[in-house]
Amino acid sequence: ELCRLAKESTGIRVITTIHYAPLCKVTDVENSFFIEAKLGTNIRKWMIDIGLYLRYVLYKKQALLKTEKEELKRVSTFSDAMVCLSSSFLSTFQNLLGDSGTAQLIAIPNPIKQIEKSMVLKKQKSIIYVGRLEFGLKRIDRLIKIWAKTEHLFPDWEFRIVGDGENRHLFEEMACKLGLKRIYFEGFQEPDK
Repeated sequence: ELCRLAKESTGIRVITTIHYAPLCKVTDVENSFFIEAKLGTNIRKWMIDIGLYLRYVLYKKQALLKTEKEELKRVSTFSDAMVCLSSSFLSTFQNLLGDSGTAQLIAIPNPIKQIEKSMVLKKQKSIIYVGRLEFGLKRIDRLIKIWAKTEHLFPDWEFRIVGDGENRHLFEEMACKLGLKRIYFEGFQEPDK
């Protein structure tokens, strides 16, 4: 509301940044169902999850989509430009906005910090995941399952998971149950290190 008032009274240009992937709330909810690491072999939990999924598909999904469309359209009405994180998001955001989107959609890619030439990098045969440890959007459980199927094919490689989250213990338990030997949970780390 403040941006709209400022624009109307002063004529300033308003550029809005969208710091998320389009439909991320929908993706987050959809990826939260039927996760073996969370449900285990408990039939009751699976049945509850089936019921929750059906409720989501029949009632909640459309409400989430409608809310996201309405919010984007509202912001678009007072924005001269809307900047998103990737050019791959532009068409999805445009579809969500439809013809009522008045702002120009643009993408500004994240800059890559150049590594100093004097910095010597020690090469290792490592697969590294860096990010939040969660089920919804990141689905680390899928990475662990892939590593479980391929670890024996690459005996001189290791899989390092850098990051933290409330589900970290579930991923560690999963790796343990799968008998993985060269998987390391590094926790939160400073980026430069």
